[in-house]
Amino acid sequence: MVRRAWEAMQLDGALCSDGAPLAYFRVGTLSAEDTFELHRRAWNQGVAPLLILVDSTDVRVLSTVAAPRKDFQQLTRNSVVRTLSLVADALELADLPDAIVSGAFFQVHRERFDHTDRVDRYLVRNLLAAGSRLVAAGGIDLRQAHLLLAQVIFACYLEDREVIGPDWFAALEIPGVRELRHVFEHQGDACSALQAVLGQLHRDFNGDVFGAETAEHLGLGHLVVLSELLRGDSLDTQQLSLGFWPYDFRVIPIETLSVVYEEFLAAEDPGSQRESGAYYTPRHVAELLLDVGTSTAVSTEHRYLDPACGSGVFLVALFHRLAESWSRANPHATAMERAVALRQVLTRCLFGVDQSETACRITALGLYLAWLDALDPRDIQQLQCSGAMLPRLLMRPGEAGGNIFPGEFFEARELPNDFDVVIGNPPWGTAAKGGPAERWWLGEGLEVPRRQIACAFILKAVRHIRPSGRVSLVLPAGILLNHQGPALKFARAWMSAVTIERVVHLADFCFLLFENADRPASIVCFRPVEPPTGHRVEVISPQVTAEALCADRVVIGSDDVRRVSMATVLPVEGDKGLEPQRAWKVSMRATGRDRRLLDRLHGYPSLAAFIAGRKGWLWGEGFNPGGKGRRLDQSILSELPHRLPGQLQAHLVEALDPAAMPPTTAPAFMCRAELFAAPHVLLPHGAPRRNDRIRAGFCSVACTFTHTTRAICGPKHDSDLLRLLACVLASPLARYLLFHTSANFGVERAKIHLDEYGRFPFPAPDTEGREGVFRQIADAHRRLEELLRHPMVHPDVALARTSIDELVYKYFDIDAQERVLVEDACTVLIPSATPTRGTDQIPALDVPSEGQRRSYCEVLATTLTGWASDKWRFDARSFASLQAGLGLVILERVDRTAPATTNGMESAELRVILNRLRRLTTTVGKATQVERGLKIFDDGHLYMVKPLRRRSWLPSLALADADEVAGAILGAQERT
Repeated sequence: MVRRAWEAMQLDGALCSDGAPLAYFRVGTLSAEDTFELHRRAWNQGVAPLLILVDSTDVRVLSTVAAPRKDFQQLTRNSVVRTLSLVADALELADLPDAIVSGAFFQVHRERFDHTDRVDRYLVRNLLAAGSRLVAAGGIDLRQAHLLLAQVIFACYLEDREVIGPDWFAALEIPGVRELRHVFEHQGDACSALQAVLGQLHRDFNGDVFGAETAEHLGLGHLVVLSELLRGDSLDTQQLSLGFWPYDFRVIPIETLSVVYEEFLAAEDPGSQRESGAYYTPRHVAELLLDVGTSTAVSTEHRYLDPACGSGVFLVALFHRLAESWSRANPHATAMERAVALRQVLTRCLFGVDQSETACRITALGLYLAWLDALDPRDIQQLQCSGAMLPRLLMRPGEAGGNIFPGEFFEARELPNDFDVVIGNPPWGTAAKGGPAERWWLGEGLEVPRRQIACAFILKAVRHIRPSGRVSLVLPAGILLNHQGPALKFARAWMSAVTIERVVHLADFCFLLFENADRPASIVCFRPVEPPTGHRVEVISPQVTAEALCADRVVIGSDDVRRVSMATVLPVEGDKGLEPQRAWKVSMRATGRDRRLLDRLHGYPSLAAFIAGRKGWLWGEGFNPGGKGRRLDQSILSELPHRLPGQLQAHLVEALDPAAMPPTTAPAFMCRAELFAAPHVLLPHGAPRRNDRIRAGFCSVACTFTHTTRAICGPKHDSDLLRLLACVLASPLARYLLFHTSANFGVERAKIHLDEYGRFPFPAPDTEGREGVFRQIADAHRRLEELLRHPMVHPDVALARTSIDELVYKYFDIDAQERVLVEDACTVLIPSATPTRGTDQIPALDVPSEGQRRSYCEVLATTLTGWASDKWRFDARSFASLQAGLGLVILERVDRTAPATTNGMESAELRVILNRLRRLTTTVGKATQVERGLKIFDDGHLYMVKPLRRRSWLPSLALADADEVAGAILGAQERT
């Protein structure tokens, strides 16, 4: 890609990290027209997010995510991120490359990278709008409209690559047509001219893409739409927003076209997409799966299968990697040797299956374009003259050959069973009753929980892999996190038969990865052999960073990688689902100290056990006003005031308007009426995403509520116990615990299931210490109730809530270091979880202040000193470089009587050191960036390099780092 961009844009430099382009450079004075053209091409490629223009006085940094504008002032306003003077801003310029590579530049200027303007999104919007308008013009359906648009794009690609040109058009003998755009300006019969062009393209570029269909049913209205598209009009808003053809297929990646075509498939049957759970895979997600889902480099000796290929984005990305691998291995090959070898890669290495024949044709088109993209135009023309240029890829019944299978994966009997890698993103929806998937698993004697089709793909994929092969799939995270009986049974059978090598939890990217989908994904990589004894799974849980928001790069930090014992996540016979589900969820974000605290808390009896042991206690959900149940009149619903979910409050639920009425008195499901009786604790269905409490409150009045509200009720003489329960569930401790252990909270929809409340640890006040604290909490809650009757006294209310939290900590024996874990999660980690691109505040991504870095150092040094002998203490200090995006912690062991270390470091010296360390600790793939934690021991000093993001400088991370440092020191002492 860099080489193609270098040639097409006449670049003077490219800033790359491990081969991944981050910025393109052009030196010299450029006219407005040249600036526009250069930015247009960089935007088309959509790979390097920055274009840097250097002239005799200034350096302009442009965002290539922003769509091009021909008006120079508008281009400057939309795309220029920063303008720096070569003289006045010399220091900042010196740091600019490091700020880009580290991600610090994107962190500061995140608002200038609006992904709705990205080339693939812009092209998708216009083409989908064009398809709708073509249908509205009459005579063709949506499938035919998309087919026509795909043909036009193919022609644009060939023209931009100079495979076809004026001579090719002249041979058609259409007066005045020397370029594609002339077809739509033709003064004669423009429809006949377009038919002639597309017909000749079909004859010249044979294959399996479009068959012999041409523009037979087109009229003037259709030609107007195509003309506007080529002119660059914004067809979704019907505005002349650009006034020029914005796309350049000399540089636009073929994977982008695959994404566009997959959107076509979804648009043709949107209801089927939602039902089947099949959403298009963006290019960067495909690259991410290839980065983390292949244990070794790709090889032209291997065979790869995508069992739900859609538009072929995975296969196209794989072809590019295979072509690059072959070229490195054969640097002196002739052009024809290269063409023949890569043609064999198309037919021998890459296999795909999809139930849609249109999708398979589009996959073939993507692979054809990828092959042509790897050749020079002259070589393509030479092959064109030789005839039978494109290999046949689609498999046809009764005919030999073909490696793209139109049809059901579960009925593809001709599919080989010795692939080296099965890779892809299968649909996540429910399999049709009596459909091919269900018939297959029933015929094989297998069980699939809730007919989840992704589970069926897991089982079938194993049948097509050789024993030494590997399966890597993008799957719904619920396959690992769900804890209902059928899900556990499936997980037990599957995980016992395969070796799961790596799991990449992408929960934090739930609202970023897939357009229009809001379910979290996990990448699961496994081999088809039983796990060995003591096997440990590598679990990677990257968090959203500025690089992900601005440059579609997933950053994997050293704190994001853990190894989890298979024994802790493998359900065993008779298990109720608590431990395996909790282990997967805890592995996402919990440090070692978090795990120890969570294990200790879950050593207490559960809330469900507490309720079961108390006479007269009951818990459950309210009535369901909808659903499919039999509706029966329930008089009690009209006798009591109704409580809306939005009226729940933390600690205490206020009195109601007696006239409030429920949405129905004849619900589909009716709970036990005793739940409505006071006193009770009302619990919410949802959990707060941001810095707020769970709205669990004590309620002293009888009321009705729907199933999105849960209640725990008891006799009046247990009112104080219910007050205790409300205070516990509304505390930061409850929010922390449920964030780390519930299936949905912090993963997708902020939802807490009823049984997850039931598993909440809740020790009875059955010891002298807890009995005393219990009484204090009940009294404090009554005082809060009095204060809330006078809402103008805000400071006293806040203080009362805080004092209750302190007592809850005491009730659960939470010490000072455990409180650090809870408070960091509640103030930084939870408010930062699962952001959207429009999220303004992500506390975990803030640059840590000097005071926050100092707090980190104090906790680190104090913790280590507490473990040291009486002779020694540890001092810690930090230095930071915003340009490098890194901080340096220097930890020193000194005599306890020595004065504190105060020596500093010159900024230039620090910058050089950190930039050198950054290159040692960062590896960048096509869609991933791996940050390795670096700790250097040297003569009583320890140097630690940390990303300059707040979540890496939390006091809770200082505790985790102290554990790691102590372990390293003890390990070194044992070895010596």
